[in-house]
Amino acid sequence: MKNNFICFLLIICYVSLFFSCGGGDDAGPGSPSTNDYIRIDNNVNTITLGATETQRIFEVYANCSWSITVNNTNWATLKVEITEGSGNQSVWLTTDENTTPSSRSATLTFKSPGITKTLTITQTSGELSLTVTPNKYEFPANGGEYTFTIEGNSNWKVTSKPTWCEIVDGDEGTSGKSFLKVKVGENPNTTTQNGQIIISGETTAVIEVSQQGKSYSLTVYPQSLNMSPLGESQTIVVTCNGIWRIAIEESWCHVDKPNGTSSATGENITITCDANTTVEDRNAKVAIIAGDDAKRAEVIITQLRGTLPEVTSPQPNKKSATELELSASYTSMFDVTEYGFCYGTSPSPTQKVVVGKNGGTSGNIATTLPVEDGKSYYVRTYAISAVGTNYSSDVKVEMEGQQPERDDIISPSI
Repeated sequence: MKNNFICFLLIICYVSLFFSCGGGDDAGPGSPSTNDYIRIDNNVNTITLGATETQRIFEVYANCSWSITVNNTNWATLKVEITEGSGNQSVWLTTDENTTPSSRSATLTFKSPGITKTLTITQTSGELSLTVTPNKYEFPANGGEYTFTIEGNSNWKVTSKPTWCEIVDGDEGTSGKSFLKVKVGENPNTTTQNGQIIISGETTAVIEVSQQGKSYSLTVYPQSLNMSPLGESQTIVVTCNGIWRIAIEESWCHVDKPNGTSSATGENITITCDANTTVEDRNAKVAIIAGDDAKRAEVIITQLRGTLPEVTSPQPNKKSATELELSASYTSMFDVTEYGFCYGTSPSPTQKVVVGKNGGTSGNIATTLPVEDGKSYYVRTYAISAVGTNYSSDVKVEMEGQQPERDDIISPSI
């Protein structure tokens, strides 16, 4: 009976030694076995917090004094209420919400002489977020800049935008608050333009952007011009509060500047017409168009026709029975390129005798024609310019037989 009692006592001591802090994994390397122990809640090794959970309490069970070391290199906001204690005690964990797209963890190391115990604290990842304030904006017609606020928990960048939008600053960012500055120029059209700025990261955000259409004013002075047939240049003044362009269909009318931009004081435009070498008056319409045909003004160009050279009828002089002297003159709006006489035995003769070329705008014409005695001739003057050929009226010349000189007449003898 006594032996049985001794055996029972030995079993009780063995069990107590097995479950004490001094045995097994809780004992420090090389430390002597003791009866001290440290336990966390129900012997847990990990505590997991939700993404929005900011505090948690856990129990420390111990029969000795202890200290806590926090290893939170990647989780700076994790704090413990106390860093040392003795015996059984409640410990508070505090942190902020996890707004990042990744989970995070830290370790708490509990130490007592001869005992080291590690507790891992984990917080789950937050939901992905990417917001823009405001998410819709309308720019004025004359353009401008606007700064949007972007908040999120991941990296992001602008991946798409309208061609009329320029990213001035902040086309990419990281987790937290960032700013995106957008600039637009003047809207040259009268219609509203719309588009989207796409911001992409782990998730996507969209900014709806628009710009009002432009309200145009346009004046042109003068609205009509009379041009010389010889061709000339005159000036008009275009005043517009936006971009404009000029359209002309007639190839003989030109401008020195086909387009322009806003000008409060007006812009001088030179219109040049080529010489009108036709025999008809002509007109051209110069259209000044603002924006996308929002407003339109017109300048009417009138150019008188060119005139043919004016020629005098030939003045004949019978130099001899076989020679006929002719003289005349011409005046012309355009330079005369050729001048002379036409002669023949029929009215409106066509046989030319070219007297000269490149004679300017005025001059005299003189020549001697070979003729036959006793014949009748028709002669007329002609002159050619860029406008065409002009003829004088016909002059008829009778070439009767040569009369003998008076000294050659023999008086009859009496």
